[in-house]
Amino acid sequence: MKAIALPLLAGLVLTGAPALAQGPETEIVCHAVSQGGAERTQLMGRTLIERTADAGQFHLNLPAGMAVESVVCLRTSAVPAPNDYEILLDGYPLYVIAGEGEARTMTLLEIVDQQFRVRIIEGRLTAEERALAAERLEYYTAMVNQEG
Repeated sequence: MKAIALPLLAGLVLTGAPALAQGPETEIVCHAVSQGGAERTQLMGRTLIERTADAGQFHLNLPAGMAVESVVCLRTSAVPAPNDYEILLDGYPLYVIAGEGEARTMTLLEIVDQQFRVRIIEGRLTAEERALAAERLEYYTAMVNQEG
């Protein structure tokens, strides 16, 4: 894990339309996205949820010659998973998309001013999902501060 000291406070920006009911996160597919979104490459093999749960430092296996700007995952919940902070520590913001049509929600997990933050790009999180997202942000901060 990269050693980064983050303040104990974590930011959660909450705006935006309904998402899917909260349940265990299931990852459907993830892509590495190039600068400006011009190129997307599907990440094959085990899911990022599984890979970030492994012991040791997470590293994204990048396609040869592709300059990756972010990671985008389609999941059953737009709330970031328990170990998604490791994707940020590897240098990539994470977009999580759940649902379709009117029920589509997109969040962005990022580090801003040395704090983890979940920003709602599209849609809305339920009160339960907001509470879970806030818990996850606190957990991320605690894990980084513990490892640092």
